[in-house]
Amino acid sequence: MKIIRLTESDLTRIVKRLINENFKEISWEDIWFKLRRLSQSFHFPSDPVYSFGGLDFMVSEDGESLDLMDFYKDPYMWRNEYDEGVEVLKKYSIKIKNFVDEFNLKYDYPFTLMFKMDSNYNMKFYTEN
Repeated sequence: MKIIRLTESDLTRIVKRLINENFKEISWEDIWFKLRRLSQSFHFPSDPVYSFGGLDFMVSEDGESLDLMDFYKDPYMWRNEYDEGVEVLKKYSIKIKNFVDEFNLKYDYPFTLMFKMDSNYNMKFYTEN
């Protein structure tokens, strides 16, 4: 009988592999559907656009995140006053973050759903293992 000793890095690699294999079976549609159950202001149409409270998100090229559509990233484009647009985006960001936090508490996925908005008002959904 041969005893194989696993190092911490071996275990980390195995766990990461398992998470990645599991994640491939979980679609953004499934994640979004469960987020939508937490709020009536989420919409899940048949096309690849996901809406939250009037802002639209598209699936990113890698298929593993949702990004705010370019149109909304410039508050001038959809608000008369730039400052008002910025304020609305910040409020949306806080609201969505709260839903994401609640989602992570409620559902036992092998990853954590994350949401962030950067200084250019790019909002992004993604996952963190």
